[in-house]
Amino acid sequence: MNTTSVAALVTAVVGLSACAWTFVHGARQSRMTVCVLASIVVCLSLVLLSIGQGRLAALDAALVIGALGPLVTIVVAVRGRGRNSPVHGPGSRQRAAEPAAARSAAPQAAAPRSAPPVPPGQHEARPGGAHSRRRHAR
Repeated sequence: MNTTSVAALVTAVVGLSACAWTFVHGARQSRMTVCVLASIVVCLSLVLLSIGQGRLAALDAALVIGALGPLVTIVVAVRGRGRNSPVHGPGSRQRAAEPAAARSAAPQAAAPRSAPPVPPGQHEARPGGAHSRRRHAR
């Protein structure tokens, strides 16, 4: 065991223990950042181990981990986006889990009643209205 192998071991132990402590005790928003940092620490320690051992197997593993770390971050960010949006509200998983037969067997709502006639001199309010047109005109 030479000095670069010891440096790889120290880098892995110190770096991963700091990442684990931050993951457990840190804020919820920082957990993904800590996971990316942990993949960087593992990648660095594998590169040092490859240099110390003189073999390329650890360097190949470092290359794979270095490529997959940011890729997993992107996948988690894309899949996690929109969970609390109006389209994917809290009950959307329940609705998706219901069988189609159960949804179609639900009683149908009555047809909406027509709006009362608009008195003369007043304009009918349209969905979107003038405010949305002004917002998009900027």
